[in-house]
Amino acid sequence: MSDLNLVMLVCRVTADAELKHLSTGTAICNFNVATNRWDGKQEKGHFFSCKLWGKLAESMSQYLTKGKRVALSGSIEQESWEKDGQKHSKAVIVVNQIQLIDKRPESATGNNSSPDENPFKDNDIDVPF
Repeated sequence: MSDLNLVMLVCRVTADAELKHLSTGTAICNFNVATNRWDGKQEKGHFFSCKLWGKLAESMSQYLTKGKRVALSGSIEQESWEKDGQKHSKAVIVVNQIQLIDKRPESATGNNSSPDENPFKDNDIDVPF
């Protein structure tokens, strides 16, 4: 039986994304996000490192700026490295789908909806959770 490694978040970008190209020419976009979670007593912020690869990285990097709301899905990958003789590791979300949620300027879309409006409001979908 195979395990499932799937992450889905609606969150905000915490700093402008950084686009790099590997020596092979492959693009990689690194960015960080934050989301809040209610634990029954108070709301707590949670922060995650994310990365995009290839054409998706190139096309999205310019839009992933501080404060933007996004919906993303991907998988968690454990990265490890050694620095100054110390071993380090962190979990990173490898994003395979991303959607900008924030409102575009009216001149670009003619859309007058609020940026905090629920993007799934008009969809007749049965959410399994």
